[in-house]
Amino acid sequence: MLKSSLYYKLMPALFGVLGFLFGLGCYLAENSTLMSHTHFFYWSLFFTIQTGTGMIIGLLIKRLYYTAFTDGLTGLWNYRFFY
Repeated sequence: MLKSSLYYKLMPALFGVLGFLFGLGCYLAENSTLMSHTHFFYWSLFFTIQTGTGMIIGLLIKRLYYTAFTDGLTGLWNYRFFY
């Protein structure tokens, strides 16, 4: 159980990197001959949004994991954590 707990702790970073890689892949897939400063600005904005969204999704998954394995009243680990 300790190993899967570590994976859920790293979810925000993992999804953040995956969001950045997705944005980079979209940028490289576009074969645009027009390269201006505004073009790079929009793509950097896209990278930032993708990375931020990935980190938020990772945080939500991490919170869902801990909510499923803790008691709502006391905050202690419940029986699902130990099985």
